Amino acid sequence: MDLNPNRTLFVELNHNVQPVSELQLQDNRLFLLPATAPAKPLTLEQFDARTQALDGQVDLFQSIEQPQRLYGYRLHANQIIFG
Repeated sequence: MDLNPNRTLFVELNHNVQPVSELQLQDNRLFLLPATAPAKPLTLEQFDARTQALDGQVDLFQSIEQPQRLYGYRLHANQIIFG
């Protein structure tokens, strides 16, 4: 199944779903970071454009302060929720 490139990205932190507005790469870890101020979430198309040039395999994480690996996602409405 192909995912709609207009789906928006969210991450679940402590049972709280927050929009992903920034990506940060550290070594082979890609952090999906929530907005610090109200912001539009990234779309799957934007995520793909920003990560296409990454070389090799990277692992997805949330929270730089207390890194937690992301293993999967679920679809809800027009959202992709990582958690």
